[in-house]
Amino acid sequence: MKDIVACLAGGFSSMPAHVGAMTAWQQSDFVPPGYICTSSAGGIVGSFAVQWHEPTLKDMGEVMINLRKRQFVSLNPKIKNRAMLTILATCSMFMPTQQIEQLFPKQPKLGRILRYLAMAGVTGTALWAQKKFVVDTLFHSESFLVYDNLIDLLMKKLGARSPDDDKTGFERIFSSKIKLELLSVNINKAGWTINDILKSTPPYVIGGDERGWVSKTNFRPKDLNLPENVRNLEFVKGVVNGTRIWSIFDAGRTEDGDFVVDTGALNNVPYHAAINEGYDKIALFYYNRSTEGPTNQQFESLFQITFRANDLIVAKNTRKTICGWFRVNHDLKELKKQQENLKKLEDVLDTIDINSEAQEKIRTFIRDQEESYRKLTYYHKKVIKFCIIKSEPLPPIHFAGFTRDNMVNAINIGARAFQDALPELEEMYVSV
Repeated sequence: MKDIVACLAGGFSSMPAHVGAMTAWQQSDFVPPGYICTSSAGGIVGSFAVQWHEPTLKDMGEVMINLRKRQFVSLNPKIKNRAMLTILATCSMFMPTQQIEQLFPKQPKLGRILRYLAMAGVTGTALWAQKKFVVDTLFHSESFLVYDNLIDLLMKKLGARSPDDDKTGFERIFSSKIKLELLSVNINKAGWTINDILKSTPPYVIGGDERGWVSKTNFRPKDLNLPENVRNLEFVKGVVNGTRIWSIFDAGRTEDGDFVVDTGALNNVPYHAAINEGYDKIALFYYNRSTEGPTNQQFESLFQITFRANDLIVAKNTRKTICGWFRVNHDLKELKKQQENLKKLEDVLDTIDINSEAQEKIRTFIRDQEESYRKLTYYHKKVIKFCIIKSEPLPPIHFAGFTRDNMVNAINIGARAFQDALPELEEMYVSV
């Protein structure tokens, strides 16, 4: 397939870089992508880029530059409400209970008893509230943070009409010639036990098992044939579900009630979705993320350790995915050489002076080799052309800490990264 795929890798630091890269692409004379697949925060940018509309991408850039945490994230209401109750209950311990005695000047003994009962009551209530908050709420809540604000922000932005064409973002998304696929992970379906791995015969053929993926698109009938308001809301949920970082944000839900989390739980570069659609030219927007992998940092908190451990898992899966396809590409090219050599050998059999018995043995050897090649696990795969968009180091941006200057810098880095990669992209586009 001739069209190029834009794979927008996940990661909060890459989100503004994606905005810069997609804006630069849209403003260039280069042919638009035929398909966009996204991971995590890349899905937010993908929902704007798929419209291929300059005012929309400029607006996305302004949103990114002026972004505030409260616009897309908020504290879990359950934790917030319990925290307020705990604070009020704890503050009640400072009530002037000694004044209770003054209410009973003629019965001092009764006043003291009531005072002690009041002290015991407020202390017990405070301890109960603290226990409920720390043990029952913090350790049993689904998440610390929720994405309700992000859903509202996307519904507002994508539902707004543009003055230049009087179309909403949703209308452009679902009429776009560019296909968009937003990926997230169903944690009730993903995962493999040793029995799952060994049940195939032989076990190594399990490589194609892609269980657990959740997909939302702008082109599949199941995502289109819905009432407009339902379709739009489900699309936004698809965007947000891919950004739900486990252990921090609340999980999304499928129609069956399964839990859905960030794309990175399985793969931060899910271009397998594009390959499944028949595409074989992948532009992977990954950039230089050296700030995401600090090896000399002192990890001083639970969250820092958790974030770093999550980064390691995601980085390992990303490396395995990219290197895996590089290996397949290499092996397929070597296989082609071996097949060509066998063909040359067979062609010269009739031109050399050997007896018929020797010729037959050589032909049998050729047939055996061809059969052996067909049993190789990569035999039925195809060579995938890659252009990995790299860059200068991205600034240290994460959802809990970012500045306007860093956002502007990352947008500019993304734009330069596209321009630097453009000659390679043009060469890949015209290649057979």
